[in-house]
Amino acid sequence: MTRVLACAAGLSAVLWCWPPFETWFAAQDSTMYVNAGVHLARTGGLVVRDTVIPLLPAGTAGELFASVSLVGTGPYIRLPGGLLMGSLEGGVATPAFFPLTPVWAAILAAAGGPELAPAVAPLFAGLALWAVVLFAGEALGTKTAALTAILLGANFTFWWFGRFAMSESLALAFLWGGLVLLGRGTPAGAGLLLGLGGLARTESFPFLVAAGALWVSSTRVPRGWLVRLAGGLALTSAVAVAMCLVSPSHHRAYFMNDLILTVLSIAPRLAGAYQAGHVTLAAIALVVGKYVQLQDAYLSVVEALRHAAIHQGYDAHAFLHQGEFFCRDHMFCLISHRRMHGNIIGIFKQLF
Repeated sequence: MTRVLACAAGLSAVLWCWPPFETWFAAQDSTMYVNAGVHLARTGGLVVRDTVIPLLPAGTAGELFASVSLVGTGPYIRLPGGLLMGSLEGGVATPAFFPLTPVWAAILAAAGGPELAPAVAPLFAGLALWAVVLFAGEALGTKTAALTAILLGANFTFWWFGRFAMSESLALAFLWGGLVLLGRGTPAGAGLLLGLGGLARTESFPFLVAAGALWVSSTRVPRGWLVRLAGGLALTSAVAVAMCLVSPSHHRAYFMNDLILTVLSIAPRLAGAYQAGHVTLAAIALVVGKYVQLQDAYLSVVEALRHAAIHQGYDAHAFLHQGEFFCRDHMFCLISHRRMHGNIIGIFKQLF
């Protein structure tokens, strides 16, 4: 009975969310997902060849296309909110988001033409409701499953993302599908689906980690289950790592930006607690030092350290030696845009 109810709920969701919104143009992230899928169906790849950058005078691209990263090392924005370039010389751009949703949009576009690509939204809305209702029925009974189908199906957010092609419906379907397989004693398949849910929406990974820790701590889980579950997750993790190596990602850049800004926000307090500022310098070096290697920025740091030592009455030579211990091999800076270079010394003066 539960399976029949789940199938009926899933089919009803597809019909409830049909037709999908036509988001080929001016629909923000959804436009990028859909068009990336159509491009993939037509060309067999996600890479977009740029015909403009090769025609630009030398050095112009850096002024026209900003870096997502605070340290200016890329990726670079070719189309705001959509296409990123790994470098300014390559002449190619790729979609900014992980391509799980575009791949399914491409499958639909290849099967029924570009106009079918947005149908990825109602398709996965139906699969999501099917998985949630199936889990509720198998874990809590048919009555709970029926109530779940009504409440989730009537939710406006669910209906909206069932018509507006985004990755939320995919994440919902894969995550709850993974829980269904886990409840049925198929940990390897569960790991694979849970990993796909995490790839659909990166922020799902913390949920998976927290839920997994709670599950393991509150239940006697056989070691073999954990091994097979980890194996399924490893497959999707390998795909994610491979994509990160070959494709620029604004998620990684934003993460590093947040990390850098967090360090800078606590740096003055660290410097106040440790007068010589060694802890502050070490924290910044660890975060930023591995990503930027610029000789002029390194010299700016050295000059800032010398000024800080003299200003606070320290032995300039000893203080500078301590500072170079952390940054000699890194040549790091906070912001590598040449036009911002003059601010580096001022920033460091405020830290000490």
